[in-house]
Amino acid sequence: MEIFPGWNIAQVQTRFSAKCADQELKVHSRGIGYQDWKHLRKSLERHEKREDHCKSMSRQLTELDARFQEDQYGIMRTAAAILPKSKTFGEKDSLCTVCDHYHILVGDAELTVFYEQLNRKVAQKQNFPSLMEVLDSCASDIFPNFNKLLRVIITLPMTSCSVERLFSTVGRIKTSLRASMTTVRLNNLSLLSFERELCDSLDYDEIITIFNCKPRRLRLV
Repeated sequence: MEIFPGWNIAQVQTRFSAKCADQELKVHSRGIGYQDWKHLRKSLERHEKREDHCKSMSRQLTELDARFQEDQYGIMRTAAAILPKSKTFGEKDSLCTVCDHYHILVGDAELTVFYEQLNRKVAQKQNFPSLMEVLDSCASDIFPNFNKLLRVIITLPMTSCSVERLFSTVGRIKTSLRASMTTVRLNNLSLLSFERELCDSLDYDEIITIFNCKPRRLRLV
């Protein structure tokens, strides 16, 4: 069984489970994430010590170590520690990775006051579905360092999935039959496709009305 570098943990888990089905080996059936990677890796290490060890297991261990390194999840752990609905909300140790890397010093007093403010707002039934709502509640003049930390986390992408999807979109748009398409048109079409949800929310009748109100530069007489 060959494992390719582009596979994610779910694909690795599925193929490995199929490989070990005939040998009555069990693999944890869990979701995707860093903790799940650790469970899967323990399963692989346990199977590796048995007589049915094969090269595919070693290859999977190598791919998992390269793709799911612990330091790559520092930003995700920091983001989870700031969201009130997260199980790790309020864990100060989870903020260290981003704070140390970007030299952002968030004092204990500032952190404690901000967490207490969020807890009060959550108790008042205020919802924080994402970090953008948390940032709106973090005044830069009151929590300057924490505000800077939030802006860094929101700016940085968690994964490269969105970039990979954009490249796939460009490949579907610019085919061999559209080789003469200019870069400007390609960028505009890619943006429309990538921001499909925003485009679906637009009122096209209103856009047409605004367009019709403008004078036409083409004279037909």
